[in-house]
Amino acid sequence: MIEIPLAPEFVPLHLGSMPIGDKFSALSAETKKEFINEVEASMAGFARETKIIYPDAVHVAVGLKA
Repeated sequence: MIEIPLAPEFVPLHLGSMPIGDKFSALSAETKKEFINEVEASMAGFARETKIIYPDAVHVAVGLKA
């Protein structure tokens, strides 16, 4: 399981650390709020009191040449 802060805290931190961080920072405060609200709504089923907890899965394929 992955545990992250709630969207209002996590989204600016996460996007700010990515190559698109400057684009997010350049958005108006209202647009940032709308974006964060959309993320928050889409993750609502995973929200707990102070964090979002969601399952994570990784699939790995390995090929061997005989």
